[in-house]
Amino acid sequence: MFFSIGSKSSLSPLIASVINYIRNNISADLSCKALSSHFFINRNQLSARFKKETGKTLNEFITHERIQRAKNLLTNTDKSLSEIASYLGFSSQSYFHTVFKRLTGQTPKEFRKQTSIIK
Repeated sequence: MFFSIGSKSSLSPLIASVINYIRNNISADLSCKALSSHFFINRNQLSARFKKETGKTLNEFITHERIQRAKNLLTNTDKSLSEIASYLGFSSQSYFHTVFKRLTGQTPKEFRKQTSIIK
């Protein structure tokens, strides 16, 4: 699943900064409330601008980024599924499993078995 965000030049400095912040702080509180506070902007304005510029909601983008990071962790580490779920801010391993399978078509365990370089 490829998740395209407009070219850097088509994004405002604010939205480019939000994307960069999300990618660099994937295990932090990335709620709209927390992000809007961090960037000193009204929640509704942030949500609307993000959707307008990227075509995706904040939650869709954050979830995608977390699943991409999960794929990397599943492939390149021996961290447990619960450690990965917790690190990435999922409320439970079960919810992580559900979201991962919905977006990738595989469970985290199936994905790891197929792709892991850690034996």
